Amino acid sequence: MQNTDIIVIGSGIGGLSCAALLARYGFNVTVCESHSIPGGAAHSFERNGFKFDSGPSLYSGLSYRPSANPLRQVLDAIAEELPCVTYDTWGCCLPEGEFNTSVGAEQFGEVLSQLRGNQAVAEWCELQRIMEPLKKAAIAIPPAAMRFDWGAALTLGRFVPSLLWHIGDVAKLTGPFSGIMEGV
Repeated sequence: MQNTDIIVIGSGIGGLSCAALLARYGFNVTVCESHSIPGGAAHSFERNGFKFDSGPSLYSGLSYRPSANPLRQVLDAIAEELPCVTYDTWGCCLPEGEFNTSVGAEQFGEVLSQLRGNQAVAEWCELQRIMEPLKKAAIAIPPAAMRFDWGAALTLGRFVPSLLWHIGDVAKLTGPFSGIMEGV
């Protein structure tokens, strides 16, 4: 029987990231998972020759460094490479039909205009305007710097100017999205 320092319950992205970092720092880790396949919502399965994602399959920020993506930061910390594919088009299946569209807000605005008219485009632009400061606030502090002990003063200290600049928006990040939408 193997001695275990730490047991991680769940093999989703969070559990696997936690276990990998702990192992990197020399702990003997055991991961327990109730499903037959590790990965949580990040795994896929095949049926009748088709491959299905059980959850999201778009992970923005994995293909470049430095990245604010927490998973990219974990992969860098454990020196693990991951093949990434950069998409330039999306396949959309909507009630209005199936079509391909380019990745990016400009092309999406054209699709919105064709499908829903100028009012939808105006609403989309307003949502982007409201989300811009929240985007900046979300990357103001790298997830790797976050901690919940007195050591936070050390890891977060160098990010205080950025945090102060975005303090009003950082508070919105922890609330419900409906609160943000009230301003749209």
